[in-house]
Amino acid sequence: MSTLTKNSSLIIVFALIVLTLTGCGKKTEVYGETIPTGQATSIGDVLTKPRDFADKIIILEGTITEECPTGCWFIIKQGNAEIFVTIEGRGLAIPQHIGRDVRVQGKVEELSGRISLVGTGVEIK
Repeated sequence: MSTLTKNSSLIIVFALIVLTLTGCGKKTEVYGETIPTGQATSIGDVLTKPRDFADKIIILEGTITEECPTGCWFIIKQGNAEIFVTIEGRGLAIPQHIGRDVRVQGKVEELSGRISLVGTGVEIK
């Protein structure tokens, strides 16, 4: 085998490895409304001062710790703070993603006696 053929074979193998590795990363999944870039609100702030956020669209970030089997609600945690998020009323559902990072947009409401977020858009990272 000539040097040129060996070098060409090595380049092809290297290119295939690079393409395989770059295609294996998790991609952001978007459900519902597109969430604008910008700083997220602290879940702790929402839970301690929910009236400050009433009727305002906010963005929260955290990790999904629990999820409805059909994907219509989930709980996200940020530090020691957790909040219930429902997306059912928007006709949305997400696949099972417990342990994944999430960014969600919606309005703060009190549902069944607890402070919650009614989501309009979800990004799973």
